[in-house]
Amino acid sequence: TPGAAITLNVEASSVAELSWQTTGSYDFYLVYRNEKPIAKLTQTQYTDELSCGSTTYQVRGCYADSSNYGLSSAVTVDVRAEVHQVSDLDTGQTLRLPYSDSQHRQTTRTLSRQVELLQLSGAYYPVAVEVDSGADSLSITAAITDDAQVQQLMGLVGKLVCAKTPQGDMVIGYIASMPKQHDGFLNVFNFTIEQIDYDDEVTL
Repeated sequence: TPGAAITLNVEASSVAELSWQTTGSYDFYLVYRNEKPIAKLTQTQYTDELSCGSTTYQVRGCYADSSNYGLSSAVTVDVRAEVHQVSDLDTGQTLRLPYSDSQHRQTTRTLSRQVELLQLSGAYYPVAVEVDSGADSLSITAAITDDAQVQQLMGLVGKLVCAKTPQGDMVIGYIASMPKQHDGFLNVFNFTIEQIDYDDEVTL
C-alpha cells in the first residue's frame, strides 16, 4: 500500500541540501543517492557532503511495523565546489583553498587499473588479465597566507578527508604527507589524496 506523497527539494552547491514535505506519518526516512541508501533518519532534512557532479536523490518514507512505504520523485542536481576544498570527515569542518602560487592552477587526477600479464606456454605474446582493483588519486597545490589556515591544513595529515575541485573531481582518503614551501610571502602546499574503499551505504 503506497504511503502519503513525499515532495523532495534539493539545493546544490559544494554539498547537497535535501529537504522534503509529506502529510504522512512515517516512522523514519531513507535517503538515496544514485539508488543507494546513504542515510536513515527521522527528521525531514539532510546534508550530503560526499557527492560531486551530477547526482540523483530520492527519499523513501518507511514504517517501523510495516513494509509499506512512500517514495518521492527522483531529483537530479549538479553538486560542484566553488573552489578547491578539503573537508575533515571526523569534525565536518571544510577548508577552502581558493589560491595557488601560479596564474594557471594545475590539479592532477590519476586513475589506474591493475592488469597482469601472463606468459602462457605456446603463446608468443603474454595474455592480459584484468584484476578487479585499481587506484584513484588527486593532487592539489594550494597557496595560503593566513597562519590559522596553515595550521588547519597541516592538521589534516593522517585524517580521513574528502577533497573536491570546481572541475568535478572528488576523492575520499587520507593525506599521508604535507610538503610546505615558503617563498617569503606565501605558504605553498602540494599534497595528494588517494581514494580508499569507502562505502557510506546504510544497513537496512
